[in-house]
Amino acid sequence: EQLDSRMLARSPIREDPAALLVKVYEHIEGRRYYSSDLVCKSNWLPLRDSMVAFTVLRGGEFKLVVEFPDLFAKVDRMVFRCYSSAPGCTVTAAAATHRHLLTSPLEDAKAQRLSLVGCVQAERLDRPDAPQGLDEEHDCLRKPEIDLAPGWEDLKS
Repeated sequence: EQLDSRMLARSPIREDPAALLVKVYEHIEGRRYYSSDLVCKSNWLPLRDSMVAFTVLRGGEFKLVVEFPDLFAKVDRMVFRCYSSAPGCTVTAAAATHRHLLTSPLEDAKAQRLSLVGCVQAERLDRPDAPQGLDEEHDCLRKPEIDLAPGWEDLKS
């Protein structure tokens, strides 16, 4: 979650939030090896909030990685939240000091996706390696005109 830009607003014009992509990897072995099969990922939209939800089937270690659309994307402050229904869960947040390596898993996954967020097939996207744009008609708060029942005249045309 990025800081709400309205909190520090000095004018009515505000910058769009950075598009963040959150990916969840399952730890396989060693210090840097993670499964090439993603547990889940978030949508990649220019919104303030990005989320992932997954359920752990057996104990394990999972790495959440946040990706930006380019080297110039900037986030002033972020809030990281983690909710767990199991006692003894340890969560840490840190900036990456090195790349993690992906490898094929040798056993069944220890976690599974718990949300359909981010489940768009890559071939249905214009550019799978870039953030999606917002659809102003559908990606908005509910508007009064959405609730207006069409009249008979509107249905005939």
